[in-house]
Amino acid sequence: MIRRFKEIYGKNIIKYCNEKKLQEAKKLLTNTNLSIKAIGVILNFTDAYSFSRFFKNEVGFSPAEYRKRAEN
Repeated sequence: MIRRFKEIYGKNIIKYCNEKKLQEAKKLLTNTNLSIKAIGVILNFTDAYSFSRFFKNEVGFSPAEYRKRAEN
């Protein structure tokens, strides 16, 4: 199953899921006023710090900074 998934999507399951989480995080950050903590909970992170660390590693800046840049 894992091999078949990679053949179809061109990436492993974890990478695929992380990309989906990142897309949803960006959407929630730009289209809602939910707190960073609430968004982390929605995306199934254990705490706001874990979510922020994940987001910063993927995007290059924090969720708060992303939200601020999206407002401008």
